[in-house]
Amino acid sequence: MQYYQLLDLQRDPFANSPDPRLLYLSAQHHDCLQQLELAVRLRRGLSVVIGEVGTGKTTICRRLIRNLGGERDRRILTRLFLDPNFKSGREFLAAIVQAFGLGGEEPAEFNERELRELFNNFLLQESLERDRTVLLIIDEGQKLPDFCLEVLRELLNYETNDRKLVQVLIFAQEEFKEQIRRHNYFRDRIAYFFHLRPLGFRETRELINFRLRQSHRRPATADDLFTLPALWLIYRHTGGYPRRIVMLCSQVLLACIARGGLDAAGPRRVRASLVRACARRVFS
Repeated sequence: MQYYQLLDLQRDPFANSPDPRLLYLSAQHHDCLQQLELAVRLRRGLSVVIGEVGTGKTTICRRLIRNLGGERDRRILTRLFLDPNFKSGREFLAAIVQAFGLGGEEPAEFNERELRELFNNFLLQESLERDRTVLLIIDEGQKLPDFCLEVLRELLNYETNDRKLVQVLIFAQEEFKEQIRRHNYFRDRIAYFFHLRPLGFRETRELINFRLRQSHRRPATADDLFTLPALWLIYRHTGGYPRRIVMLCSQVLLACIARGGLDAAGPRRVRASLVRACARRVFS
């Protein structure tokens, strides 16, 4: 970490690790996060977030789990599925049942109807008797086969007069939109839909400067580390995708460190020429 002291930094501002101190939420990310949390707490049922790779879906997902209390808040029982590439509806149902500790360690002896009944009884008990919210979060939702959508549709039919008994949140890439279009029965159950888009130049600049301020020894001067042309080039080369912004900025700072810091003879700032050189290496 002492290497970053050459740039008056206390830590790596563009690390890939999910450091909550470095989490920047643009206006659209903040709005999406608030709407999702509200949909879960009001038990609206199905919510879908669409976005290309690197638009911040995973960031929102992890922050939402944290906001909902994670394992500490027993009022919301959350289970996260990272790779929903199942071979059958029964396998998907069995994975859901097992994730909530139902049916023993291996519910292989249950058929699909019995698995649904087991999970429905669990939902009734948690929602009506214990007033708990059961939440399924599915990342990489574009990998969901059609039979998994049918399973989710049937689970979303479990409801009372004022609430859905299970909450489902799907984060998926752009191709999931076409899958939704093909299945009206599933699309009609979406209570909340959000399409994440890349950041504009202003928000790209805000993301970079926010991370620098959180990592700088003198936060008041952090906004001056990159020149305006350098920031513009970062935006042009990354297209405003947060993951690509962080990747390029990380390489730029590493190049600065390899050179022994910024040019002490002139203004201590990252210039467009260095961004251009790093972008050629990163994105060529």
